[in-house]
Amino acid sequence: MFTEQFYQQLLSRMPYSPPFLFVDKIIELSDKNIKATFYFDKNLEFYQGHFTHKSITPGAILLESMGQVGCVLMGIYQFKLYENQKSFEPVLGLMEANFYLPIYPNTLVTIESELDYLRGSYISSINHLYDDNMKLAAISRIQCNFIIYE
Repeated sequence: MFTEQFYQQLLSRMPYSPPFLFVDKIIELSDKNIKATFYFDKNLEFYQGHFTHKSITPGAILLESMGQVGCVLMGIYQFKLYENQKSFEPVLGLMEANFYLPIYPNTLVTIESELDYLRGSYISSINHLYDDNMKLAAISRIQCNFIIYE
């Protein structure tokens, strides 16, 4: 098992910061799976205009949160980028998703990501995003290429 300190080390290597970091906490990690959470606070800026009659988290943001867990965190772990300070860029490849439920402000989502494949510097993951009642809200398949600078 991994420690909370190790999880924080992984998160510290994320190439994002608020307001564009959509991972708060890693819950579980194995060679092929990551489970993480993010709390969509009602004060996030995108809620001001999406939608005017009732705020809903944009699908693009939900995709981004799944990609941050399933590709970026998975890549940091798989490529052992937590062991060094090498610069890297995750470059998005394929992204496809199905959405089943809206995610409203003040919702804690859980993202479960499974490594689909790892080939060279390419990662593909299958991701499930659940609302705070653990109802499936979205499924995605996301691929990215890691450019790692020596």
